[in-house]
Amino acid sequence: METLEYYFHYLDAAFAGMPLIISVTVILVLLLLGVSVFCLSRTLFLNYKDGQNLNRLNVIVSKYNDRLNSILYNPNQLNLNEVHDVFDHDLKLTKKWEIEHLTNLIVTLKQFGKAKELNLHNYAMVIEAFDLYTYWEDQTTKGTRVCKKKALRMLDNIGASVPNSIIQRLAYNKDDSLRKLARAESFKINKSNTFKFMEDDFDKGFNHLDELRIHSGLISNAKKKTLPLFGRWIRTAKNEDFKCFLIREIAFFNQQESASYLMELYKTTDSLTVKSQIVTTFGALKYEPAFTMLTDDYPYSSTPVQNAIVDVMGEYGSPEALDFLKNIYKSTHHDDKSFIKIIENIYKIDCQAKLIFKELRKYAASEFEKKAFSYVEYNSNFLGTRKKTKLS
Repeated sequence: METLEYYFHYLDAAFAGMPLIISVTVILVLLLLGVSVFCLSRTLFLNYKDGQNLNRLNVIVSKYNDRLNSILYNPNQLNLNEVHDVFDHDLKLTKKWEIEHLTNLIVTLKQFGKAKELNLHNYAMVIEAFDLYTYWEDQTTKGTRVCKKKALRMLDNIGASVPNSIIQRLAYNKDDSLRKLARAESFKINKSNTFKFMEDDFDKGFNHLDELRIHSGLISNAKKKTLPLFGRWIRTAKNEDFKCFLIREIAFFNQQESASYLMELYKTTDSLTVKSQIVTTFGALKYEPAFTMLTDDYPYSSTPVQNAIVDVMGEYGSPEALDFLKNIYKSTHHDDKSFIKIIENIYKIDCQAKLIFKELRKYAASEFEKKAFSYVEYNSNFLGTRKKTKLS
């Protein structure tokens, strides 16, 4: 101990006697050395965990894969006792990693195997035999937030319905990602309050992942019943991103009944983003009553809304739409992007001979305009060729 104390005081005195620049250099070197040791240790640890995880996965695959395949793709329906006989003493899993890897293996065989030959009855028997549903349901009520999120995803992956009581509890959790995941799962519960959270902008901080989750839930519900009109939620929505998402969904689910409400909203909203999205939705719905309103409003609209209106004319594809595009091409000054959009949609609507497109091309004055016409023609022909190739 005295030796260590001696060397400590010796080094302390030596360090105190060094010039400032050397002292700073020594400190920085020691800090860099510490960071390097930490990074190296973390890298080695992560590699060890990855290797351990891979070895564990290989153990589960080698132990269960063949027997799972023999059951899941067996044309005969097996009862629970027969499934027990196949796995014999390997049904009881005591370690968490065993259950997790087995669940992933079963889901993978279901999703990426021979889907047409999958025996859904036997699949349900396998889930019941290993009691996976009970295990993952228990995990939603205990453990860390990470465990609860994983449990919700696992239940969704195996195709199990999460009890409404669990969803309602997790839907008000303080953790944003867990709360949103639980609210998205609520779409899959066939209850009268399935769309409860749609009335409150779904959740704060609405983002693209939320869009994907809700869209998936809406598709799932659309297969079972007629979806409510989205206009009821657009009316109460305060988040602009959420409102635009719902307007896009009106187009996706072809809710023609909501188009008249969108016309009212177009006239009253001050949001350019919402207006542009409404215009795009009109085009997807091919909603003819909106045509006159859009063409009349074009001169007084901002550039983003004007560009959306131009694109919608291409969707309408009518002679009136072509005349409108031809008129604004000749009578209005446009920036480069708007100019290209106009001639793109003229090319899209114009008859097979492209007579109007060729006529306008003759009078292209600047070098940019000439290149723009060439670009639109080449790009349209290229995309058309690719589409034909895919169809053939």
